[in-house]
Amino acid sequence: MLSQRFTEVWVIGGVDEADSELLKQALVTALTKGSRRIRFRFYLPSLGDLSYMEAMRPVLLENVVASIVVEEKPLEELERDLETVGEEVIVVSGREGRNILDSLEKLKSQVKVISR
Repeated sequence: MLSQRFTEVWVIGGVDEADSELLKQALVTALTKGSRRIRFRFYLPSLGDLSYMEAMRPVLLENVVASIVVEEKPLEELERDLETVGEEVIVVSGREGRNILDSLEKLKSQVKVISR
């Protein structure tokens, strides 16, 4: 399954339960594009902090149509991953992500940003 094509949702920085609506909005955006396979990739300042799963819980529980994969990566790998973006990526701005959004301007055609 992981070798199949996914719509990418990148969450930059930590999120909590208050950000669940942003994650749901990202899911709806992916679903309206016809995607049924969605990868939520969390770029976090400290790996192992699973607080983002509290924000994902309502998304996972309310989802009835999509296959969802959840990954975490160090925030430092974001720049490298941005250089290899092939298709459009949905970006959700978490706490630390708000400072990084300006660097995404160069990829505006490939990035759809969802933030508060």
